[in-house]
Amino acid sequence: MDGAVLTENEIGKGYEVSKGRGIPITDEYLAEMPLPTAKAIEIVAFVPADQVDAVQHGAGSYYLTADGPVASKPYVLLREALDRNVKVAVAKSALRGRERLGLLRPLGDALLLSSPRPRPPASTGATRSGARSR
Repeated sequence: MDGAVLTENEIGKGYEVSKGRGIPITDEYLAEMPLPTAKAIEIVAFVPADQVDAVQHGAGSYYLTADGPVASKPYVLLREALDRNVKVAVAKSALRGRERLGLLRPLGDALLLSSPRPRPPASTGATRSGARSR
């Protein structure tokens, strides 16, 4: 504002509550805040089920059910829509304090949330005899 150059240590995060009055926000404070997906799942996209490699999405799978009567109707609607349209949902959820992407697919009366496996480094895997190595 007055042309002074600030160092990184002099710059902080904050929230202005009223004119000239602010609250400092520290990294510790932000780390303690609940994630928006802590009690909900955010659907990012719908994808045809045949375009997803089920083997790549099985690093950690969780069976989901509705949490109470209020959640039952949207839960059943989502599960039936995925099943009827042969789609899976790319979903954002919180697990162990971190937001993660996963695949949500219908499985009987439940929904299955699967985390993607890390892809191995690309290689041909071919041997001299032409057979693929494991």
